[in-house]
Amino acid sequence: MTYQTTVVLNPETRRGRREVRERYELHRTLRSVCPPDTDTDEARLLYRVGLQGKPKQAPGWEHIPTPVVVRSPSLHPGREFTWPRHMVPLHEPRRARLDWWEGGVLRFEVLLYPVRRNSDGEHVLPRWAWRGYLARQMGKAGAAVLEADCEQVPDTPAKGAATLTTVRFCGLLAVGERETFRRALCGGIGRGKAWGLGLLTVQECK
Repeated sequence: MTYQTTVVLNPETRRGRREVRERYELHRTLRSVCPPDTDTDEARLLYRVGLQGKPKQAPGWEHIPTPVVVRSPSLHPGREFTWPRHMVPLHEPRRARLDWWEGGVLRFEVLLYPVRRNSDGEHVLPRWAWRGYLARQMGKAGAAVLEADCEQVPDTPAKGAATLTTVRFCGLLAVGERETFRRALCGGIGRGKAWGLGLLTVQECK
């Protein structure tokens, strides 16, 4: 079982601006609200920073509030927790729906770091291989991709000056293995989860 909410980073605060630039600092702050002792083998802290509505070159871009979707087993209603002053929750945490049926068709969105690991280390995949990477990750998650759009978005800041190539995928999927898919919703997919990648959000097609 896991819960989800959306908070906004206050751009008028130094800490809010810093955590947009330095995702691991944001991860540490969210860890203070959602401590790891509530994690399980299946459910863990996941988050995704919303894309800003204006390019960095636009005047005032740094003053746009930044939404952050947060999913964690710590956010259950029976637990007391306090958001830091630079984070403003948009709504109370809600139980994330996990009981999707096999064969169900859902809209999805996820940010991924398309990378291949071998003896030489990690290598970012070329653009033509992104959809194949998504298909493999969804297969591990118990789902099949029916259609998908992909776009490269601004790199995710990692530690120091390092960044992670980030691709936004959205489209339609079909649930294959119900239990495997449930675990993917709780635990995320792909790499770079501490930097805000891998949170899979879904909704029914209407």
